[in-house]
Amino acid sequence: MITHFANSRWSHVKENYENWWTNQLERPIFNIQIHGADPGLPKPEEPIYANLSSYDLSVPMATIIKHCEYSLCSRYYLGDSYPTYLPDFGAGVNAAFVGAKHLVRPETVWFEAEKPLLPEQLSFRHHPENIVYQRIVDFYNQANTYFKGSVVLGMTHLNNGIDIPARFFNGVDFCLALYDSPEEIERLVWENHELFLFYMHNLSSLMNNNPGYTCWGDILANDPWMGTQSDFSAMIGPEQFDRFILPELAACLKACPKYNFYHLDGREELIHLDKILAIPELQVVQWVAGDDELPDREWMQLYKKIHDAGKKIWYLGPEENLDLLADTLGSLKGVYWQAGGSGKDIDHFCRTMEKFGVPGNL
Repeated sequence: MITHFANSRWSHVKENYENWWTNQLERPIFNIQIHGADPGLPKPEEPIYANLSSYDLSVPMATIIKHCEYSLCSRYYLGDSYPTYLPDFGAGVNAAFVGAKHLVRPETVWFEAEKPLLPEQLSFRHHPENIVYQRIVDFYNQANTYFKGSVVLGMTHLNNGIDIPARFFNGVDFCLALYDSPEEIERLVWENHELFLFYMHNLSSLMNNNPGYTCWGDILANDPWMGTQSDFSAMIGPEQFDRFILPELAACLKACPKYNFYHLDGREELIHLDKILAIPELQVVQWVAGDDELPDREWMQLYKKIHDAGKKIWYLGPEENLDLLADTLGSLKGVYWQAGGSGKDIDHFCRTMEKFGVPGNL
């Protein structure tokens, strides 16, 4: 059991998230975690890292899971938050699963081809012996047994569609390949699609003690699911989007019609937004403005457009703009918002939750 989260809370947490997914919750979901609580456990002697990728491969998985437990026990779970851990080995880790070289850096993990290839020379197949894949499987097997359902083990960060093929080429060469080898690019997109769904279901089966399922972002659901994205779409126009991205994206959302989101990253992707919003199965949109962009309050009409299309919003903006967002949308129903802080912030967050009808649950 996690120190500051009673097992009796799980049924209420799951019910609130399910009602949010089905548009029956009349308030927003606020996932707020407070760090610095007394864990009731001795502090490990080794350094504790937030990401699985930060640990040297020689560190035993049992040690990492103990670190995970210590971190989760050192938090208070306010509002709709709950203990969860995502074994993060970088966005698009499934590139490693199909043969890409992984480069671990202090600020990120990068994936690239082992050697230069032409599109017709590349084919995606599962590499079960891959060290990153084995590391993540080892985590799920051991953590599932250790936590016995007291923690939601999140899905590692998989990428759908064209973003994985794009990892194997430099940007210019890949853009040219859309014209020179379009059939080969389509083949790679759909090969990745099949493996994306395979990894989602295969890895989810290792979490059979989970109280629920989540992926990056910690939105809870009753069934295995994944978020979607296409960062590469920022580099192409509508005709190429229609051919190389939209059909696969729609297929992903149809495969998980109850629980899904789309990660909309930067103004260069906005040219495609109407087509994305038109996909009936799309549930949630997360808007990321990007660096050196307009401040969040300048994007309220974009949030309204998403809301008016019948989609829920994963809101990344600051707390100070929640009132403006509520005024723009009419309420915060259908909004998901995450925040964190230390013990000194508890009273402040409790007042914010009370304002928007979210129980504190401290």
